[in-house]
Amino acid sequence: MASACSIRVRGVVQGVGFRPFVYRLARANTLGGWVLNGEEGVEIYLEGAEQGLQAFVRQMKMQPPPAARIAEMEVQEVAPLGVNGFTIRESHRRMRPTVRISPDLPVCEDCLEELFDPAIGATVIPTSTAPTAVRATPWSWACLMTAATRR
Repeated sequence: MASACSIRVRGVVQGVGFRPFVYRLARANTLGGWVLNGEEGVEIYLEGAEQGLQAFVRQMKMQPPPAARIAEMEVQEVAPLGVNGFTIRESHRRMRPTVRISPDLPVCEDCLEELFDPAIGATVIPTSTAPTAVRATPWSWACLMTAATRR
C-alpha cells in the first residue's frame, strides 16, 4: 500500500538546482508526486513505498545540492492521491514571498556537464549554478535573466 507525505523546505533552496535534485531523488527512490517553488521555499508532494519516502527525506537532508542551505524542513503524512510519475511544476505566488535567494555563483561542474551533454541537447539550461539575476520570487526561469540576456 502506498504512503504519501507533503514536505516544505525553507532556506536557500531556489535558484540552486533544488527542484531538479528533488526530481532525480524521487525517481531514484521510485516515488510519484511533484515539486514546485513557493513563496516560502520548495513544496514537495511524494507518494510511494514507506521505505522510499524515508530514504528520500534522509538523502535530501544529508546530500542537498552544493549551493543549497536547508534551514527548516516540515514533513507531514497525507492521504495518497494515486499519482503516477514525478513532475516539476510551475512556480506559484499567492502571498508575500519570504524565500531566501543565493548570491550569484560560478558555474559548477555538474552544470557544465549538462550544458555540453549531447544526450540532453543545448535546449536545457544548467540547473545548479547557472549565473542569473533574479527579478521576482518564487524563483523560476521566467523570473530571471541569464548572463547572456543581460548584455
